[in-house]
Amino acid sequence: MPFLARLATEPTAPHRRTWTLLLTAVAAADDAPDEVLTHTGAALVAEADRLLPLLDDPDDEIRHAATCLLGHLPADCASAVLAALRERSRVETSPPALAGVTAAIGRLAPEGGRAWLTRELAA
Repeated sequence: MPFLARLATEPTAPHRRTWTLLLTAVAAADDAPDEVLTHTGAALVAEADRLLPLLDDPDDEIRHAATCLLGHLPADCASAVLAALRERSRVETSPPALAGVTAAIGRLAPEGGRAWLTRELAA
């Protein structure tokens, strides 16, 4: 997992969006044995701090892919991820990335996400 996270976050690495989407597929997988899912989840949580800056990437497609990835990270890091997503929602200019932010918040915190979205739409 650390190797893929480094590829996704290294600005000079080729195919960064692909690496980010591969990490998303790993994070979203739920059809492996419990032991594998536990280890995978722990590895993703360990990389969360490295992955959060993808939300500020200059490339719209990377930011959108990052919202998909971050929205599938385990609950162990949801607090930090939610804070970063909410912050990004205030400055995001790309419609797909903003939609991804909204979806990620809803996925990580369905009840809190609904309240947040209601407040955002009312503003």
